[in-house]
Amino acid sequence: YVGQEKLRPQTGWTPLAFALDWTRPPRQMNSTSFFY
Repeated sequence: YVGQEKLRPQTGWTPLAFALDWTRPPRQMNSTSFFY
């Protein structure tokens, strides 16, 4: 989550983490939307 460089190579877990964030508190969702 700390850096777009990590999202690039780890595209495999990106959708998984994004889906998990939806279930987590809104704070996580906001952070994900900020990075995306």
